[in-house]
Amino acid sequence: MARQKTLSAKEALDLADKSAASGDKEKAMKYYGAVLEKYPDNQDAMDGVRRLNPNALFRADLDELEVLYKAGNIKEVEVKAKMYIELYPDVYELHNLLGAALVAQLKPKEALPHLKKATELKPFNSVPFFNLANCYKTLGDYPSAIKNYQRTLELKPGNVAALNNLGNVFMMMEDYDNAIGVLTGAAKLAPNSAPILSNAGRALKAKGDYLAVRRQNI
Repeated sequence: MARQKTLSAKEALDLADKSAASGDKEKAMKYYGAVLEKYPDNQDAMDGVRRLNPNALFRADLDELEVLYKAGNIKEVEVKAKMYIELYPDVYELHNLLGAALVAQLKPKEALPHLKKATELKPFNSVPFFNLANCYKTLGDYPSAIKNYQRTLELKPGNVAALNNLGNVFMMMEDYDNAIGVLTGAAKLAPNSAPILSNAGRALKAKGDYLAVRRQNI
């Protein structure tokens, strides 16, 4: 029996383009999909799918938002995420990124519903709970912040950023015993982090435990 010829990416793209030009969207999608299955970052295939489905959201689009956020282009993240959410209201990454961007711009009230939505869509992912906790912290709702930092730590034990922020919330509430427990734990996990060591030292000093400060070399 003759072996079926395997198409190259270029051949599959050519067939997809021809099918699209002739109006056979289903066939075109089949060929574009085959290329993307093997080469997920193939720009020609993604562009072809976009032409057929102008509102399609790709992993590359979400990655672009992540890159923009990490680069500090917060306003651009806000604008693009809002645009995408109009089309894809149930993509948790969009709500999470938009919420984080709004908190970074000191718009926690606007961020809150998006971060809540993100935790509902991904209840076992620590990231949206961490961002939701940060939002409550910015709003001054410390009990809700504590609850969500604790949920973050349940999902990702040893999350130093969550421990540090949780300890700082306890400090704001003048709950120094809990602050010491959390912040010294964070310091053990990140012994080379000056900010975390400083926070642990502040908690011990607030409690008046200067001997412990010296012991920990803080």
